[in-house]
Amino acid sequence: MHAQKKRFWRRCSQRKREAGFGIEPVWNRRDSDGSAVKSVSLNLSDLLAALGLFFVFEGIAPFINPQGVKRAFAKLLEVRDRELRIAGLGSMLVGVVILFLVR
Repeated sequence: MHAQKKRFWRRCSQRKREAGFGIEPVWNRRDSDGSAVKSVSLNLSDLLAALGLFFVFEGIAPFINPQGVKRAFAKLLEVRDRELRIAGLGSMLVGVVILFLVR
């Protein structure tokens, strides 16, 4: 098992170098015929595209309904820290699940 992990990380490092720069977590599983079953990668352009979409979606609500956003922020100040952290954790978990399903 230890040798497999070493090969995995060596392959990741090699692919990072080949890509030039970027985040490149990669694992490959092979079928009996040698074809790749799954390969997951994330390069810098994907990351920047996701960041751009984030800003687009974040800007929709204030553009359409600025007064509603102000009211929502005023109510948000009344929420306890623990509840806000739980909501943030839930949001992150939903995002990770969506990324896992899409990628």
